[in-house]
Amino acid sequence: MGKGQARSNATTPNTEVSRQDVENMPEKAMPEPNLAKRLRALSKIVDVMDERDIPALLRAIADLPPGAEKTALLSAALVWLGDSDPKAAIDWVLGLPEKDRPPNILTLIASQWAKYDPASAMGSVMTLSPGNEQTQAMKAVASEWAATDLQGAVSWADTIGDPQMRVETTMRVVSRLWIKMDPQAAQEWIVQSSLSPDQKVQLLNSAK
Repeated sequence: MGKGQARSNATTPNTEVSRQDVENMPEKAMPEPNLAKRLRALSKIVDVMDERDIPALLRAIADLPPGAEKTALLSAALVWLGDSDPKAAIDWVLGLPEKDRPPNILTLIASQWAKYDPASAMGSVMTLSPGNEQTQAMKAVASEWAATDLQGAVSWADTIGDPQMRVETTMRVVSRLWIKMDPQAAQEWIVQSSLSPDQKVQLLNSAK
């Protein structure tokens, strides 16, 4: 269970809504023929649910017709799931057709996962199919990782197999975070790194 469990436990439940009522909400909302009423019913679930309700909610949302409302509800439910079980959230996203995935949802889930377990988040991101989704998620995780463990993030970035991605990620972490937080250590690392002379100059200039 992820760090988000504290979020669920810390949330005071609506005393007017019983546990059974919450569990039955998705099933009751799905047959509603009026789309506006169904959306309102599903939105209410987001306000009172905890992680146990998310799978049923996601199944109910999947039956909605395409549209901004569906995308917003799906994104909210997946981010919530990601807060308690990020791997399950990512698996759920990967089970959706690409056209049905909320924009940047993998990046959002991976980024919040990286706030408390960057190594696991990065390990999951590295298993995604190569492409823009993986690239954006990887950069987001690297930034979160660097915020808590700069040298760990840089050491990881230096192991990326793709040369261009390795350089881009390393320079992103170093230039955006390390130089600002510990310029002396960053400059020492730059000088000794395997970056090209031009890349070293670029990073050292950004420290001035």
